[in-house]
Amino acid sequence: LVGVVAFELTGVRELLFIFPNTFEYFFIFYEAVRLFWDPRRMNQRVLLAATAFIWIFIKLPQEWWIHIAQLDTTDFIKETIFGVDPSTGWADAFAARPWILVIAVIATAIAAYALWWLARNYLPPRDRPLTIDADAEPGRAVPPERLAAERRRMMEHILRPDLWEKYAIIALVTIIFGQMLGLRSDPIELAFILGIVVIANAALSTAFERRGFGPGPAVRQFVVTGLLNVAILAVVLFVLTGFEDVGPLLRRLGFLLLLVTLLITLYDRYRPEYVARFTQARPEIPPDPSPASDARG
Repeated sequence: LVGVVAFELTGVRELLFIFPNTFEYFFIFYEAVRLFWDPRRMNQRVLLAATAFIWIFIKLPQEWWIHIAQLDTTDFIKETIFGVDPSTGWADAFAARPWILVIAVIATAIAAYALWWLARNYLPPRDRPLTIDADAEPGRAVPPERLAAERRRMMEHILRPDLWEKYAIIALVTIIFGQMLGLRSDPIELAFILGIVVIANAALSTAFERRGFGPGPAVRQFVVTGLLNVAILAVVLFVLTGFEDVGPLLRRLGFLLLLVTLLITLYDRYRPEYVARFTQARPEIPPDPSPASDARG
């Protein structure tokens, strides 16, 4: 995110090579392992080796190809492999050198068989049948009472560390999309406005939860968060601009608001579950005592 923000603000394409998106492919690797195995079986050496392989042999060549050499894969395949003009349709390209397609099919079949053989002979036995359930590993599901305790803990303070983490992530994404959409606004100003939206949203959401109006189903949380953000942004725009000259920007601002709402909803929904999952040893906060219990005390 930092690298893409720097590229959007400077136009220096080498920054995209220096900051490759290795995490995306690492995530795919991790989820592929989790289809059949408990990923916790992978030690640090395996994880570092996988990351290094993805970074050096996949992402760096890809970033160089796309962003520095600025080569088009489709044009390269048509011109270099099939020997036709880039504007030629795929059917005509295949007809020009049909033997290449035959070789590609055979090579794919050989590669698939090799992967199957390696997996059968060198990978450890499967922990379970194929599954995409994120809580398939024993002990991974978060007990409801622990999740509720974590949500109560998060409601104690609005200006907490995870709020700044959420703001930093959303600010970087918003600056990137703001540049892509042609807003060309000052990044500091955009980050400031976004900070008001995020902090005000956190304050209002916390106030609602303290009064018993919890997040509920994901769709309801998304809708409520969106309505809160619309109201907050309207107030901010009125105070800063008096709604002057904002008409042409409404569609772009609407898209940014939709994006921010999605990110806030996902973060607020799954951050407590993440913390509860990895802090099982922390004591839980008991529910607020009732007046009757105070009287007994």
